[in-house]
Amino acid sequence: MLKHLDAWSSFNSDKSNPFYEKVDMDNIALMGHSRGGDAVTTAALFNTLTKSPDNSDISFKFNYKIKSVIAIAPSYGQYRPADKFTKIKNVNYLLLQGANDDDVSNFSGRWQYNNVSFDKDTDYFKSLLYIYKANHGQFNTVWGDTDIPGTIGGWLLDRKPLLKASEQQEVAKVYISAFLETTLKNNQSYKPMFENYQYASKWLPKSAYINDYQDSKFKTISNFEEDQDLTTGSLKGVTLSGRNLSYSEKNQGFKNPNNAFQDNSVLSINLKKADSSYKIDLSEDVLKTLQLKTDSKLSLSVASNDEASYKKGSFDSKYFTIKATDKNGNSAIVKLENYNILHPSIGVKMSKLYFFTKGRFGGDFEPVLQVFNIPLKDFKAANSNFNTDNLKSIEFVFDKDKQGNLMIDDIGIE
Repeated sequence: MLKHLDAWSSFNSDKSNPFYEKVDMDNIALMGHSRGGDAVTTAALFNTLTKSPDNSDISFKFNYKIKSVIAIAPSYGQYRPADKFTKIKNVNYLLLQGANDDDVSNFSGRWQYNNVSFDKDTDYFKSLLYIYKANHGQFNTVWGDTDIPGTIGGWLLDRKPLLKASEQQEVAKVYISAFLETTLKNNQSYKPMFENYQYASKWLPKSAYINDYQDSKFKTISNFEEDQDLTTGSLKGVTLSGRNLSYSEKNQGFKNPNNAFQDNSVLSINLKKADSSYKIDLSEDVLKTLQLKTDSKLSLSVASNDEASYKKGSFDSKYFTIKATDKNGNSAIVKLENYNILHPSIGVKMSKLYFFTKGRFGGDFEPVLQVFNIPLKDFKAANSNFNTDNLKSIEFVFDKDKQGNLMIDDIGIE
């Protein structure tokens, strides 16, 4: 892939070539599907290195201006440079994944998504879109609707719920073209759809979608990665507590038990009683670090993880209320449902036979985190006495459900 860029660079500088000075080598994006989705992140990594991680005799001298990477239903970790999972930084990243993918049946791209990071004072973002009724093969025009080849595989798979190939490809066209417009051409009019897919709903086929988002302005309050202490956040001076519920920090799992974890620690909340809550207290030092502004947003990613309710056929969304309190005791309340859709625990019937679904895919249930970005000014609008500059605590109040399980991750400020 990088050698292809070598070729294009040569074409662009060769006066005798038809592509002479017609290729913008300052605005490069890489895109790949399936194993190609894994390869593009490897290429982005190698682009920054001077030697092969696996052989010092092989020197690299690429350093192309790769601004964006697009991964479509990618595998992850099949090739590990220097026996390490690929981590990339300071590049825009878009991930598309079908919920009905019978090839890359675990959401392994989410693992790579978690391993995309940004330096302070840069201008990058990462976003993912999880698409119900989308399979693996229909993202291109060749592989079709049977992700397991052969007559037996085609018979076993439940293909009836799938989007039409043209619909699935339309989702990809919409998101990929908007991503390139945003990251290569600096057209900011499409940016909101990466924070909240509902901005693109008029262009998308009817289905259920989940999206996540984070940019280089994000400042972590708690991502549950730092230690085993349930009472402290990621920033020193953040204190965590719960009331009328039990909670733990656990590694987020995949469907398939053979690939049990995706190296991402989340907060797991088990609701036991009505009117329970989870509270985040912030010290003065934390406020100085966060540097809250009038356009700042509280960001968190949430997933309903109530497999028991799903098996019973209960599909209630686990919405909750968010209460912010300043140091003078003024509180303001907003409702989570006003900022995005939190889908209930939805399973995907991968096969016509449950034992095949269980044996090959590990089951039909996989929680996926949905981002919610809540402008701090909305708390001010809810209570004019509330002072965002003196934010003292944030509380998630579970006032709608007595039972259930939720996952929460990446609590911070955008």
